[in-house]
Order: sequence, then structure tokens, then C-alpha cells
Amino acid sequence: MIASPSPPDRGDALRVVGWLALAQSVAGAAAWRFGVIPEYQVGPAESAGLSAGYVLAVFAATTLMLYLLRRRLLSLLRLLISASLSLSTLVTTAYLLESAGLRPEVYLPASCAAALLVLRPGLPGNAAKAVSAGALGYFFSTLFPTHFSLILLAMMAAYDAYAVFRGPLSRILSDAASVSEPRGGRVMDLLTIQTGGVSIGYGDAFFYSLATAVSVGSLPPVPALASVVALEAGIAATLLALPKVGRPLPGLTLPVALWLASLLLWGP
Repeated sequence: MIASPSPPDRGDALRVVGWLALAQSVAGAAAWRFGVIPEYQVGPAESAGLSAGYVLAVFAATTLMLYLLRRRLLSLLRLLISASLSLSTLVTTAYLLESAGLRPEVYLPASCAAALLVLRPGLPGNAAKAVSAGALGYFFSTLFPTHFSLILLAMMAAYDAYAVFRGPLSRILSDAASVSEPRGGRVMDLLTIQTGGVSIGYGDAFFYSLATAVSVGSLPPVPALASVVALEAGIAATLLALPKVGRPLPGLTLPVALWLASLLLWGP
């Protein structure tokens, strides 16, 4: 989800793109340096089933957040989001740093620091979320074969359009704007990378990173670059459409569609 309460400032939009570039650079560099070797082998049918289960889990989690938000159970909602975000950051950052050959006495404190920084607002939080999303994207790319990632990204791109326009995420956006949160900032801001008036979901940064890792890890250099450029073109087009549409837009639908179209041309 990409949002801006007013016509986005060009500088804010460029800074958001910069944070996304950091996330994708982390995933792409890891895929180039360590490769993308699947931990588990699954066929296309199993991949479709697992991907559908993931989408259902995302829908359930979003519905739960909407319920807690409407019940004004903000402390519980903040606790669940903070714990999930910190834990995923801790695990995936440690995985990435261990893959880089760092010793536990180095990568464990660094991973703990990232898990704490990811909850901070402003520059530290944005940087930590970008690195976390990149590490998570690379981590996911190593779990299953490439066709799993393709199916998952295609399903999430379709679901994102529904979630933002008609589903629970659209209701979360409207309800969150009317909730008064005097302390600790807005709870839903934990799940976004923000610069000024422009925000993009942490989940979007994660899926962009997954797509980048898949491209770098499964394609020769020129096709990999072409597919990443197609992905970036979709992100830029979505940002440019914000002031014309005047409402939040799905961050995955167009970028992933262009990325998949590029892969169809080059072949994974």
C-alpha cells in the first residue's frame, strides 16, 4: 500500500524510493553473493496451495488488526505488531549476517539492535525497516524454488488490489485516521516506511525485495536487470498516480505485474 494524504512532495517520494532501493539492494546483493538455493523442494501445485495459504493468513491478520483497531485495543495491537516486526527482523538479519560469515558475537548484537531500531520512528526506523525487508525478502527466496515465489507474488499482487480498494486494509486506513493515539505515535505507522507525507507498507518493501532476489538469483545479469527495471517502473508509476487518484493505491499490483511480464519475456 502506497499512501499520501495530499499531493506528494517530490523529495518525499524520492526518499521513499531510496529506502526501497536500500531494501532491494540488500536482497539483491545477498542473492548475488550467496546464491538462491531452495531449502525445500515443492512442485507447482504445492506452491499454489502454500501461496494461497499465505494470502489467507495475510487476510486473517489484517482482519484481526481491523477488529482490534475498532475495539480500541490499541495497546494489544501495538504489542502484536511490534513483536512480529522485531522477531522477523531479529531472525532474518541474523540469518543474513551469519551467511556473510560473521561470528555470533558480532551478528547477534547487530541483529538485536536492528530488532529494536525497527520500532523507532524517523530515519533510524526507516533504515532498519529497509534492511529488515531486504533480509526477509532474501530469506524467503531461499526457502522454496523460483516458481513458488512467482506464484506467491502473483497472488499477493491480486490480493493487494482487493485489500486496498475493497478489503480490510481499506477499512483500516479509514478507521486509523479517526483514532486518537496520544502516546507512542500511530500504531499502524509501525508497518510503514514514511518520509514526510508519503508512506509505503513494510510488506511492499519485503515483496519488492523478494522479487529482486529472485531476479538476481535465477536470471543472467541482463535479464535480471531488465526485470528489476520493470519492477522499478511499476513503483514509479504508482507513485506518480497518487496525486491524480487522491487515495491510497496498492503498492504491489502494477510493479509485480510489470515484473512478471518481464520474466515472461526473458524466462526464469
